[in-house]
Amino acid sequence: MGTIYNGLSKVCNMFLSKISISVLNHRVKIGGSMKIIYKKKSKDPVELIVSRLKDNLESTNFGILWALDLKDKINSKGIEFENDYLIFEICNPQVAKEILNIDLDIGVFLPCKVVVYRESNETVIGMAKPTMLVDLVDTSARKIAVNLENQLKEIIDTVSK
Repeated sequence: MGTIYNGLSKVCNMFLSKISISVLNHRVKIGGSMKIIYKKKSKDPVELIVSRLKDNLESTNFGILWALDLKDKINSKGIEFENDYLIFEICNPQVAKEILNIDLDIGVFLPCKVVVYRESNETVIGMAKPTMLVDLVDTSARKIAVNLENQLKEIIDTVSK
């Protein structure tokens, strides 16, 4: 019995080490020179950036499903947090439908999030790149993710000017 167990244990360990190497290589590829965050900076105040963001989202068929003022939320818990920091969950229903029709597991990354925060006298607006997130689940949805990412980049670029 011990010989069978030892042999099976060696096979399992060899298999797991190959999986670990594969996962490690994937992480290196993602974490290397490719950045998962797309962001732009502006000298304009947070309020103006948020106003522009709302206008641009509405004109491009995106809706804001939810907005969180993280500074207020953290401060309301008795913890001091000084940076203005807003998180917006946004969605274009048609794009969401198309991408979920390819793979329902991509829903773990929905809705898209856009953040607006103040740092070093600048307002930052950013997002996680949809292409990078979708590639973690199903690369066959990449074409839709590329289009979505380009739309959101254009919005961020416009809002930050």
